[in-house]
Amino acid sequence: MRWCVCKSHGIIDYRSADAPPARKPDEVRISESVGLGGVNSYSDVLKIQQLLDKIPKINGGPAPPLATDGICGPLTRGAILDFQKKQFPANPQFHDGWRPDGRVDPGKWTIDKMNVIANWGSRTDLLEIARKQAPVARARVMNALHRLSVVRSSYALPSPLFSNAQLKRQADWHFKFHKATYPLDNIDAVSTIYQRMNAALTKFIAGSFPLFQLSDHYREDALAYAHVGGYSFSIAEIESGEQGAYIYVANERFGSLPVIIHELGHYCGGRFRSGREIDHVSTPHPKPNGAAREAGRHDYRRMTPQEALKNVYSYQVYALPEMGYGPPESGQI
Repeated sequence: MRWCVCKSHGIIDYRSADAPPARKPDEVRISESVGLGGVNSYSDVLKIQQLLDKIPKINGGPAPPLATDGICGPLTRGAILDFQKKQFPANPQFHDGWRPDGRVDPGKWTIDKMNVIANWGSRTDLLEIARKQAPVARARVMNALHRLSVVRSSYALPSPLFSNAQLKRQADWHFKFHKATYPLDNIDAVSTIYQRMNAALTKFIAGSFPLFQLSDHYREDALAYAHVGGYSFSIAEIESGEQGAYIYVANERFGSLPVIIHELGHYCGGRFRSGREIDHVSTPHPKPNGAAREAGRHDYRRMTPQEALKNVYSYQVYALPEMGYGPPESGQI
């Protein structure tokens, strides 16, 4: 399994890994269970009380704060249950059917989420960024699909009436359709990726699937990360403690459209080593020719059509022409 971790704005910097970023080293760990029916040792209860008091009320933290006395009384048990009800949906499809039970167990869902929110601040604020940007990202994806349909007509019906030289040149620069043996097949393959992006964003916007999740891991330079091919994963498929079916928000600076489209590219391609995965092949930066990345052999100008189909930067900058990485104004591409 492979995760792609997005640094900076996703054009200049990147990082791929066989696992998500490392967990934050100062996260709280307990030895035994705390709460209703728990062992409730003094040291573990004290840790949970202190952790809960760091969590804002809007995220399920106690108000007023708990007394940090190491005693698991009704207020502490109630605070644990309130936190769980706030953070975990009452849907057996998620969290392996687990439901709020008023107890914190070592290494399980509740303490992981407590650590995330206590160390990262407001979960609501971070995911609200994704909720606000998702409709804008979907509009960009739909626009990319519209432009591709025009380009497809230019190839299928080579006529002055149905061709658009400017749109064709733009698409050829990013995806090398003009060099492909069967350009219509390549156009359809690219369109499929954007259609998946649209489907994922539509479900997220409608509230029917929590596509974006707050990361349980910490990395100063990571804005977000996604599992390669996560679109095809089930909720039950877990790697390194996280579900491959989500895109993870990993930093307070997350939220730009380039990052969202970039991670959707990784997410909506094939699985790792399937031959259809979307990876870091070549970036258009620096101009004019760009540069090869970890999964590529050629710079952006010299990419092959097959490389372009698997290049996350192609999907990113084609959907966002305002980034300024379009084709050269003149000359061969």
